[in-house]
Amino acid sequence: MLLSHQPEVGFILLQFDFAPSHDVPIMGVCLKEYSTRINCVYNPNEIANLTVEEIVAVLQHEVAHAMQCHCQRRADRDPELWNIACDMVVNGKKSKPRIGLKTASQVFPIIPYRESLIWIPEEMNENQTAEEYYMWLDVQRAFNPSIVFQMGRTLDDHSAWNIDEPDECNAEFVASALRHRQERFVQPGSNTGTGSDEFNEVLTISEVNSSEVPWNVVLRRALARTLNSASRRASYVRRNRRCPMLGVPGHQRFRKPVVNIVLDVSGSVNSYMLGQFFSEIKRVGSRIRINLLLWDIRHRGFYKDFNANLWKSIPFHGGGGTDMVAPLCWLEENNHVRDLVVLFTDGFVFEWKKKSPWPLVTVIVGSQAGPDWGTTIHIQPEALKGVF
Repeated sequence: MLLSHQPEVGFILLQFDFAPSHDVPIMGVCLKEYSTRINCVYNPNEIANLTVEEIVAVLQHEVAHAMQCHCQRRADRDPELWNIACDMVVNGKKSKPRIGLKTASQVFPIIPYRESLIWIPEEMNENQTAEEYYMWLDVQRAFNPSIVFQMGRTLDDHSAWNIDEPDECNAEFVASALRHRQERFVQPGSNTGTGSDEFNEVLTISEVNSSEVPWNVVLRRALARTLNSASRRASYVRRNRRCPMLGVPGHQRFRKPVVNIVLDVSGSVNSYMLGQFFSEIKRVGSRIRINLLLWDIRHRGFYKDFNANLWKSIPFHGGGGTDMVAPLCWLEENNHVRDLVVLFTDGFVFEWKKKSPWPLVTVIVGSQAGPDWGTTIHIQPEALKGVF
């Protein structure tokens, strides 16, 4: 039904993994760690008591929470007030709801528990963010402590938001990647939504709309995925946050991961591109140790324990030609390869190194083919405009 009436919402629902649970009132969602999939649990007994149209309204509600990353944006705010603020954003005003479908005989959309749901008060601005509604609720609670109960009931379960805490880049990546896939495979105004293409290890990012945060989010996620696995080990000293049971080990960080960055200084990668690249590296700079290797057709400098904030002080000048096999061999021969190697180049190379037993992320400015292993991210030059 949603693929026919609201294909953009129906397509996002194709990314949901549904599971029955009697521990939730009706339904609830949370992000899956290191994945663009979304967990959605539902109470089969409660769902059986709803009409198809009412279930559609609940699903619209869940999609809105997922796409706006409400579970991640809570930070250290009061969970109860934050849940109400998010439902205000999702549901809208009672006189102008943002969820539900209308039939020919209905004046208002069909929404379960419409009279008792949380709505934006009619006198308030309906275009505020969840953070702004939260601030309003916080002020109101100081004068009226019972406002939490007076606002109404929630349509879904938010308890998983307090347990499942994906990192920031993962939440941002999910929203950005789903929007990208939705735009690619769902045609606005059509009656159907199709597409089964899956993300693989070659990620081509060519959007020019900087608000979609394409390439930098993909790079950030690729870094986080490798670094989290490299710097953590199982430990019975720490409680497992996802399964806090006796005998289930948690995770403990035991060292800073080492990232070797190989920069192509042949002249085709300019300082503006480097600025974009290092702005993303600096986001995780406090969690990693960086070794910087400059190369074109020969060694142009090696900086151990490099501070990414000082990248402008490095002379990024080389000659013509690019060899991206030699620097990787040099790192291996000098025992510098530890957790991750990141290449930044325009891709005009003689050849790529054969597969090695360590993680590799290749960032290519342009459309040149990358190596046949590791993760390759293509950045179209126009995507760099207006981001930095």
